[in-house]
Order: sequence, then structure tokens, then C-alpha cells
Amino acid sequence: MPDRQRPLRQPTIGILGGTSHVITSRYYDMLNAELQRELGGDDMAETLIMGMNFGNVGAFVQAGDWGGLEAYVEGKIDGLIAAGSDIILGVSNTVHEVMAPIMARKETPFLPISAPLVQAVKASGLERIAIFGTRSTMDHGLVMREVEEKAGVTLLTPNDAEKEEVHRVIFEELVKFQFTEESRERFCQIARRLQREQGAQGLILGCTEIMLLVGQDDLPDVEVFATAELHVKAAARWALDRIEG
Repeated sequence: MPDRQRPLRQPTIGILGGTSHVITSRYYDMLNAELQRELGGDDMAETLIMGMNFGNVGAFVQAGDWGGLEAYVEGKIDGLIAAGSDIILGVSNTVHEVMAPIMARKETPFLPISAPLVQAVKASGLERIAIFGTRSTMDHGLVMREVEEKAGVTLLTPNDAEKEEVHRVIFEELVKFQFTEESRERFCQIARRLQREQGAQGLILGCTEIMLLVGQDDLPDVEVFATAELHVKAAARWALDRIEG
């Protein structure tokens, strides 16, 4: 816009992506849409994206090699910092398991994927909320622990067989851009069972790709918390608050 001094002085958002490429591209699209909506005209976000090889990440996660994953992820984060990122965010709930301790050692600001989720859960006033994600996330992963501890809610998980189904769909379908009606309905069935049998009032989509399969419209009587959407909105707000010009 002509009344702004150019170039617009704004922070660079560093995105650790590739987990998967499917949600990484959606993060980029949503982030730019958020800033453009606020700034108007042609203005959008300034970003750096470090796309990891999902084959490496998936192999570490499936093997439970968290040390190997942490070393791999830290190298990529260091690349984002060296390139000039003013804040770091990652597109994965599972990888948050190692990002949090890594970023605690860095000086660059970090926006945890759990932070806006905790705020949203607190604001909802709900007490019993289900969570879907990878097996490691549902088996009391870091995101789950942080929500329980900081929001003071009871988190409910699928049974063991259902966990395997959810985990399989994530790794065999969603990260490969495959979204089937069968899987969508199965996820909804599991959510409704948790609502009916365990009193789930809400559902955390604790794997960012799940929002591309299931949304609020599919479960109108359960409050859905999409971690990717909450994360992007928080990152956009952080950047907007620091734009000069």
C-alpha cells in the first residue's frame, strides 16, 4: 500500500516443515492468508521453510529413536536460525517432542505447537477432551502432557486397536495426501464412541494433517481443536504485532 514505508519491516517466520510436505504447504498458505487479511493489499508473511526428509523423520519415530530424531532436527533448526529466522515453529505435534528441548537451548524465540492449544482448551471451559495423533502423541507424548498439566483437563485416548488405526491412517494415507471417506468416517466413529462412553466434550486433532480429513462440520456436537489452525493464527498474531511501517 502506498502509505507504507517500503520495504515493510517485519519479522521472518522460520518454519520447520517436511513433516509432512502436505501440512507444510498448508501452513504456508494459511499463514499468508492470515497476514494478508490483516495487512490488506499484496502484503503477506516473510518466511523461511526448512523442509526435512519425512522418510528420515518417519524412520526415527517408528523405531522410537528419539535421540536420532533430536540430532537430525537440531541440525535443521540451526539452519533456520543461521538463515535469519526471528521465530521458529514446527508443523508437527510429534516432532514437538524433540523441538521443545532443542529450542530451550537456543536464543531464537520458539512458538510451541502446544501453546495456542493450551490457551484454546482453557478458554473452552471443557473438562474431558479426546486426542487423536500418532501413537507416540497418544501414548502420553509431550503435547498431551503439556495440555493436561497447563490446561488442567482430562485427556482421553482411543483404545489400543483404535490407536493403531489412527496411527496407520496418518502414516499410510494422510502424509501421502490420501483422504478417504472410509477413514473420515472411522475417525468420527471413534470420536463418537469416546463421547458416548467416556464423556468426551471435545477432540484435539493432535496430528496436524488430521484437520485435512476431519473438521468441526463432521462432529458438530464435539468442540474440535485443530492444532495446525491454532498454531498458524498464533504465529500470524506474533508477526503482526512486530511489523513496523
